[in-house]
Amino acid sequence: MFEDEFEEYLFARWADYIEQLENTENRLNYFEFEEEHKDQLLQFFRLSKINEKKSDGDFQEWLSKNMTNKTLH
Repeated sequence: MFEDEFEEYLFARWADYIEQLENTENRLNYFEFEEEHKDQLLQFFRLSKINEKKSDGDFQEWLSKNMTNKTLH
């Protein structure tokens, strides 16, 4: 359905937007939403990916420091 992760992310943000404005007639369709907010959402998406990688790296670093020379009994 989606070509890449960003398109999936963008669709999810649009769905959140639609839910918040459920009873409003002046809401943007998906393409209008994408056109108006794509640059900002792309920045948020990139930051979330960076933070996700950093979080994974931090966890692996913590594991290696705390699990070195320890055995599970």
